[in-house]
Amino acid sequence: MANKLERDVRVLKVYCAASTLFLVLFVLSGFRLASEKTKFEEIDAERINIVEPDGKLDMVLSNAKRFPAPVVNGKVIRRQSQPSPGVVFYNGRGDEAGGLITTSGERNGHNEAKAGLLFDQFNQDETIGMVYEEEDGKRSAALQVWDEPDVSLPELMSKMQAYQQMPEGPQKQAALEELQKMQKLMGLQRVFLGKDADKSAALRLSDAEGKVRIRISVNATGNPKLEFLDAAGKVTYTLPPAAR
Repeated sequence: MANKLERDVRVLKVYCAASTLFLVLFVLSGFRLASEKTKFEEIDAERINIVEPDGKLDMVLSNAKRFPAPVVNGKVIRRQSQPSPGVVFYNGRGDEAGGLITTSGERNGHNEAKAGLLFDQFNQDETIGMVYEEEDGKRSAALQVWDEPDVSLPELMSKMQAYQQMPEGPQKQAALEELQKMQKLMGLQRVFLGKDADKSAALRLSDAEGKVRIRISVNATGNPKLEFLDAAGKVTYTLPPAAR
């Protein structure tokens, strides 16, 4: 009986020692794996989210089907254009701050392609970007700068919803005129620097109403031109001087 008890104790000690050793090795291997980077030679994914430790989005890389809807001031809004594959950047508050898109296809029998790297004004739409567009062999590529109104997109959408619920009358007409003024200010191009569809290299500077006031160009045949325009779009001065 004593021998059996001693044997059982020895077995129990061996078991405890082995279990302890296994647990130590498991914990150490866990620390080692946690500190190592995972390496992939190739990966297929429909969407990849880059997030902060609290889960807030920093960037999304997505195909067209899973492309995220815009987020402005914490609210998800409907995207105006057709989703395409690309990248979306987010600011520290989780709102969309710009993106990279590229697409091509055929519409009404015409080939077309578009690509852009765009950055948004805070709480608004894009304010600067590099844009490429092509349709039936006519291509333009440029650095562009736009003006956006001081009113935020959520505030503008709220005003639109309030307008739609108003009864007909002078107050609704006044609200419509205010909305039209705001929408007129959205996306006004102030700077265009690039290549036009007519193969000319051009720089266009516009006023606060989006009207071109200075135009510098070199056309496809190599002729340079500098033009100053008034608010009505009429050329007031040109270099070389226009022939009389």
